[in-house]
Amino acid sequence: MSIWDKPIAHRGLHGGDIPENSMLAFERAVDNGYNIELDVHITLDGVVVVFHDDTLTRVCGVDKKIADCTKPELDNYTLANTDLHIPTLVEVLDMVDNRVEVLVEIKSTDSKVGRLESATYDIIKNYTNISIQSFNPMSVKWYKDNAPSIPRGILATGEYPGQKWPVSYMLKAMWFNGLIKPEFIAYDERFLLTSKYLPRKRKGLKVLSWTVSSEDRYDQIKHLVDNVIFENWTP
Repeated sequence: MSIWDKPIAHRGLHGGDIPENSMLAFERAVDNGYNIELDVHITLDGVVVVFHDDTLTRVCGVDKKIADCTKPELDNYTLANTDLHIPTLVEVLDMVDNRVEVLVEIKSTDSKVGRLESATYDIIKNYTNISIQSFNPMSVKWYKDNAPSIPRGILATGEYPGQKWPVSYMLKAMWFNGLIKPEFIAYDERFLLTSKYLPRKRKGLKVLSWTVSSEDRYDQIKHLVDNVIFENWTP
């Protein structure tokens, strides 16, 4: 089993009254035979939780950062006006129980990495069907240096809002790939057909595309990729 065998449900199979990155979204994806993608942060007290944003504002309606909250504090909040809570990575992996592949996005934005990467590795090191990816090249390098057995990928796109040149250029051009040696590239579907950098950088690497939101779009790009991360429809 690998992330290439089945399409990957973005933040689980969510929609309607099923929030993203919720236990119910992951259960639904597993029940339908899809691999899953999820995002991880680390709390103030060192617990790896599954959540996309840096802050709780969009999903939980609370103006706080995940990094400033303890796990008991997070337990007070629910996802998108449901009774569902932010799950831990341990809880999700225990539920999945190696039935599908799990693609973990390391949500680290600083050049100084290690705390989230190490805590995540302590959880996933004995899990069979798992890979990691990150927009942060230094997170990917941490896994190359400290956990080379875990398949690793670099997330890339054609635009990096908030990043100043030359950092935005280096990220767009995947300038760090020689240093971090990713095993796959996860590339933004919006720029897949026009990128001048992806053809140069793939060089035998497999390519995922994210986030594909319709069958029509899938038909346009499927010849360029090895698998897709999808949402709002089901392949």
